[in-house]
Amino acid sequence: MDYSLLINKIDELLIIWDNKLVGNLYKDLKSKEINFRYDHDWINDVGVPISLSLPIKEGDYNTLETEAFFGNLMPTDSALRSLREYHRLPENDIFTLLTHFGRDCPGALIITNHNYKLGQDNRDYTDITDLIYKGFRNDDFGRLTPFILKSSVPKLTEAQYKLSLVYSDGKFLVPGFLSFAPTTHVLKFSPKDYKNLCLNEAFCLEMAKHVNLPVPGFEVLDFKNNFGLLIERVDRAVDGGTVHRRHRENFYQALGYGPQARSDPSLPRTPGQSRAPGLAGLSGLPGLSGLPGVPGYRDCYNLISGYRVRDRQRSMADFLKLTVFNILIGNGHQSAKDFSVLYHLDMAKKNDYYLTVSPFHDLSSSRAYQPISSPLGMPIGQAEYFEVLDDLQYKLFLSDVNASVETVTGTVTSVVTSLKDFFVSRSNDRESPYLRANVFNRLKNIFCVNSLKLINIVSRLHKNLG
Repeated sequence: MDYSLLINKIDELLIIWDNKLVGNLYKDLKSKEINFRYDHDWINDVGVPISLSLPIKEGDYNTLETEAFFGNLMPTDSALRSLREYHRLPENDIFTLLTHFGRDCPGALIITNHNYKLGQDNRDYTDITDLIYKGFRNDDFGRLTPFILKSSVPKLTEAQYKLSLVYSDGKFLVPGFLSFAPTTHVLKFSPKDYKNLCLNEAFCLEMAKHVNLPVPGFEVLDFKNNFGLLIERVDRAVDGGTVHRRHRENFYQALGYGPQARSDPSLPRTPGQSRAPGLAGLSGLPGLSGLPGVPGYRDCYNLISGYRVRDRQRSMADFLKLTVFNILIGNGHQSAKDFSVLYHLDMAKKNDYYLTVSPFHDLSSSRAYQPISSPLGMPIGQAEYFEVLDDLQYKLFLSDVNASVETVTGTVTSVVTSLKDFFVSRSNDRESPYLRANVFNRLKNIFCVNSLKLINIVSRLHKNLG
């Protein structure tokens, strides 16, 4: 540790990527501001940024720029309140949160204090299999609370709990106390007020797979009285029994939007207007940190078509298909924070990396639980609610994603036809938990209503614009 920092009343965290020091996170103990700075050796030897919004440079990134990336490593809303209250942590203190929960962040980074030694491999786990089974069978997860709150991906919405863990040979393991062990899966389970929410998401993931959307591996766990959903982490890879971290960042981080944009409805939500103009096609990294408001579809498409993203055309087609899919299933809560890019690199070669859009996750029908209108995670055109979607809003949406009416018509027709076949093929499976829990019928009804409306709108657009 640099002891001059103590004299100047500055605290410090190390940012580690694959046992290499990437840089340091600094907190001024008086002003409470935080800054990030790349390590000189990382700049010279590796030269890969931790975020598109934090390109490699000498010197410090300011607080807004720093919080846009590091703040988005933490959960928001009720999950963040739960973390703070349980561990008695101060409000609005990203640095302290990362001090407690930076050992198994989303992506490849380990964030820890100066006691960490490069190369140390403290990977001990605690077996909580019995607690998991008792929790599901009794529909009481109280004894799991310490593990849920300790995870870096705990309750991310009011409706669902998530626990980051390792699932191996039928056992559930969590990193031991002060362990730097990575996890491989996310286990989701639903509170009593939202029964069968896990089956809702699992069924939507099956539907997405059927229309050839990339989704992570998943498995429905039947605990007799309850269901859980086990999802493979896309930022982890297992090779020869060893778990490796893969770096990823969500679109909020990549575009430079602070974590407050995810949870503050008073912030600007200018539909269809990119707050990252010129991101697409840049020959250098954008460095767009600290942007206000909420990113929209145009921002997402600009990112996908932009710097170092491989398979752009396929990724843009998948993203358009996903948008159509979400409309059909009534998934109104998905936003740019639910999309991410994965980093692929060779650390032996300086500045040698590329990006791919990671598989889509958090696919569920919010409409099934929120029949009354609620705001969309991202406006479609200028519409922030499903109920006001009309020809004009879809016309504006076409402009946002730079797609022709023929392309959208083909995508809608293909997805609708495929999902019709999916529902027919599953209608006779009487042993399916989706049928027994009424998830099948509920989602089928939502699909039938939304597909009819969408096909009519697209047909009119094709007639008027095609």
